[in-house]
Amino acid sequence: NVIVYPNPFTSSTKIEYKLEKDNYVSIKIYNSQGRLLSNLINKNQLKGKHKIYWTPNEINDFYFCHIHIGNSEVVRKIIKLY
Repeated sequence: NVIVYPNPFTSSTKIEYKLEKDNYVSIKIYNSQGRLLSNLINKNQLKGKHKIYWTPNEINDFYFCHIHIGNSEVVRKIIKLY
């Protein structure tokens, strides 16, 4: 289960997820045109709860957060308010 909060956000947002077992995790942020903006995590992690904060460096209305955990993928649309 992946939670992005707050969403929409004004300055930064938090990505929370729980691993049921040790697993490989990759979290990447893309802009609305599909360009990779940030590679937040790309490593093996221990089971349990994890969180990471993200603050965009560019101005966009929305972003896509791609989360890979093992062989599973989740995509969340993140909206930025001005």
